[in-house]
Amino acid sequence: QEIAPKIYQNLCLAKEQILANNPINLVLEKIAQNLTDAGFGKIDYLQVCDEENLQPVDIFNPDMKSRLFIAIYADQIRLIDNIELY
Repeated sequence: QEIAPKIYQNLCLAKEQILANNPINLVLEKIAQNLTDAGFGKIDYLQVCDEENLQPVDIFNPDMKSRLFIAIYADQIRLIDNIELY
């Protein structure tokens, strides 16, 4: 069974939750757990960053363009993805 599509599904879920003003740290913890439960391996990073300067963002600001970035392993393959948070 393909697990790679679960990355995008969880990024979309995180986007929905963050845009609804849920705390970023709690959303990312839940997404990390979802992906681990789905069978993924090590997560290199799962972080919200300012789109302009790539600095980490801890509190969502709707006036700032942010993105959620992920790098995660499925077996020996490192997969990366990101999604806009606006």
